[in-house]
This record gives sequence, C-alpha cells and structure tokens, in this order.
Amino acid sequence: STAVATEVVRASNAERAISTAVATEVTRATGVEATLTTNLNNEISRAKAAEILLGTFESATFLPTLVAGLRLWLCPESTTVNAVATSGGSLGVVWTDMSGNGFNLNTGVAPTVVFGNDARAINGRRTVYFNGAQFLYTTTTFAAPFSAFLVARIVGAAGTANRVMGSANSGANWLMGWHGGLMGAYYFSGASVFYMNSGTVPSDGNPWLFTGTSSGTASSLFRNGVLLGSGVSTTFGVTGPAGVCLGGYNCAVSATELTSVAVAEVLIYNTELPLIQRQAVEAYLRAKYALW
Repeated sequence: STAVATEVVRASNAERAISTAVATEVTRATGVEATLTTNLNNEISRAKAAEILLGTFESATFLPTLVAGLRLWLCPESTTVNAVATSGGSLGVVWTDMSGNGFNLNTGVAPTVVFGNDARAINGRRTVYFNGAQFLYTTTTFAAPFSAFLVARIVGAAGTANRVMGSANSGANWLMGWHGGLMGAYYFSGASVFYMNSGTVPSDGNPWLFTGTSSGTASSLFRNGVLLGSGVSTTFGVTGPAGVCLGGYNCAVSATELTSVAVAEVLIYNTELPLIQRQAVEAYLRAKYALW
C-alpha cells in the first residue's frame, strides 16, 4: 500500500510537472506568436509606406491606421462631416474622431462644412471652415512623444492668421502652423515661438501641410515635408497639446486668437514617427489634397 501510494504521489507530481511545462510552452508560443504578429504588422506598414514613397502603391488604399500609434484622426470621412449634405451646412459641435479612440472634438461654436466648387474647400474635399468666431475642441491631452499633422488654409486677407491648431486648456501654451499673422510657426510650451525665415513669411490662402514632432527632449516642424526648424525644451518646447482646439487657442477657458481658416485633416500619433512612416503619412495627405 505504501509503495502504491508513493508511486501515485510520484505520478501526480510528474503530471503536475508536465502540465506546468506544457502551460509554460503555450505561454511562450503565445508570446512568440504575438511578437511575430506585431513584427508582421510593422513590416506591412513599412512596406506600404515605402511603396507610397516610390509611387508604386495606390495612395487611395493607404490609411493612417496602418501606422501604429494613431490617437486622433479628424478627416472628411469623419461620420459627422460626411453627413453634411450641402456645402456651407453646419457641422454642429462634433467632429468625429476616426482613430477609434473616441477623442471627438465635441465642444465649441459650430463651424460649417464646405466642399465641391466652394473656394474655401481644399481640393474639393469636405473641409471644416471656421469663420473667425467659431472653434471646436477636446480636452484630451496628447502628451509627448507625438507626431501631429495638419492640413489647412487661411481664409481671408494675407497675414491675418492667428492660431489654427492650439491647446484647448490653459495647462500648456501650444501652437502649430500659423501664429501672429505669420505661417511656419510652432511653440510647444518652450521659451519662444519658432517662425520660419525669422518671421518674414505672412500667412496666405494656399493649403499647406504642417507636421510637428517631439521625442520629449527635442522637437521639429515640417512644411510640406520639408524641415523648417527644430529645438529643445529650452527653445521652442517639446510638450504635446493640453487638449486640441481648432480655430483658436485656450478654447476651454476663453477662446482667444481665433482665425478664419479651413481645416481638412488632423492626425496625432503617440510617438515620434520614424522617417519612412512620417513621410508615408505626408505622402498620403499630399496625394489626397493635391498639395505639392
């Protein structure tokens, strides 16, 4: 009986050891599978990005969601924008976030949607027009590191632009694209505002793509894919926007520095994108809006 009991205990221990080993291998295999899936998705994204840059990939089939880390995506295809049937119709106060994160711009003074032959529209696509008294914002903070993309045009006299994309909350002084009647500006809560060509370029009525990036220790601004300037926390700043306001600044508090502007698309990623992925997003926007 003692021998049988001993063998039963040994068998039970062996069974437990085998079960533990199997479970460990299953866990390892699952981890390997997840890693392989992530790597495959990254390679697919890189391949599509490279094909766009080489001009061998149809840009219409590329989506910003193919690049990992998308947190905010405002575009003509957004549900609420696409629902406006007539150019010049009111958007209401919700611009739907298409990233899947639900960070809708859902507070403000309702802008309009323009498209087709309306001169304010960008490449005929649905574009959200803020008349200088209108704005939309979300209070969601987009911390560094980040990559932000903005396609917009100033509507009105040259040199009249204030802020187009700014922080919504008073917790951060943030702007990208235009400021003080000038274009090619950025300020990520630093010591001073960066202006291209030392602040000699007034805003105009052309559509432009501005890309701002920050690693958390250094930041950069690009216009139509060309680097304009870069800095660190003690120059132009490195922080992300404390909420996003389109059409002005500090919109959750007092809504100042409002601008007459048409905004076509905004994207924010939660990382400083590698060169090829940043250029892929820029190529997608360039083709979509016939920018350059």
